[in-house]
Amino acid sequence: MNDNSIAIGINRFVSIHNAVQNAIDDLGVSGEYMRIFVRWAIEADMRIGGIRALEEKSCCITICGCSANLPMDAVAISNKGVVLGVCDGECDTRTLFNDYWINREVKGAGLCHYNFNGRTYTFFNKYRILDNKISFFDNRFDGQTITVYYVGYKTDCDGFPMVKTNHIEALTEWIIYKYYRRTKTSATEKRIMSGDVTEQRQVALFAILAARAEDGEPTQDERDNIISAINNPFTGTSDFINLYATETWI
Repeated sequence: MNDNSIAIGINRFVSIHNAVQNAIDDLGVSGEYMRIFVRWAIEADMRIGGIRALEEKSCCITICGCSANLPMDAVAISNKGVVLGVCDGECDTRTLFNDYWINREVKGAGLCHYNFNGRTYTFFNKYRILDNKISFFDNRFDGQTITVYYVGYKTDCDGFPMVKTNHIEALTEWIIYKYYRRTKTSATEKRIMSGDVTEQRQVALFAILAARAEDGEPTQDERDNIISAINNPFTGTSDFINLYATETWI
């Protein structure tokens, strides 16, 4: 890599389904455990400090009374707003909300009418988020559809959350530990010895700590950037030292 190149470190995200399927294969159980294994995998990724793969999305939901249920993957409503009606396509929706956010006029009323590409859209300025629902202050929009622009977990095509690649092993080990512990109180599953449960817990916790530590390590591309910056004759360490040198060179 030459001094003028710029390396970009990319954190690769993969489906959490990989960890779930690994655990199913390792334990030799059926797919009926899929739902609870996904929950345990998310629990483990939260212990690592993961579940940070977020992206802006849009969806159309129907108002029932004075509220509407938000998607289960929603983390927060984007401050770009909520619009009445159905927008045309993901790209057009993103363009509309971005244009409204840049050119909007803030008003005290609960609604704002905004013209875009020859069409008038009605944006909501006032609403409340409670219990994964968006609530309005009256029911005059009961039965109508709204388009919500929100921030949600990045998911694969089947709806599984995306996690960092280096988390998969830790998530798999945690699922196995939780399955082992569950057998102690199950009347239908083969009970695992307490010593094996404790040992698996230690393995899982160690893998979680290792994944957390690895998240803080620079990637190889980032290391290359650091090396290039330090050794660059114009911006590197040598130039910084010479800038403050007190010796007189002849």
